[in-house]
Amino acid sequence: MPARGAHAPRLLPTDSFISLITPIDGRAGLEVGLVGDEGMLGISLMLGVSAAPLRALVQGAGLAGEWRRRHFA
Repeated sequence: MPARGAHAPRLLPTDSFISLITPIDGRAGLEVGLVGDEGMLGISLMLGVSAAPLRALVQGAGLAGEWRRRHFA
């Protein structure tokens, strides 16, 4: 999923998992991380980082909670 700045998702997977992928030479990608029920996708937004060099790909279907921007105000 492409990053969308302030509108990027902040997801808390509960019984799913999300791969973090970095592009290589603009063609292929390499999985460099995995977010599961112990983590959060979009945590960098809490730290004031508005862009990330990684892409997110849901690899395991399941439930995830989403935090809206108002939760971080």
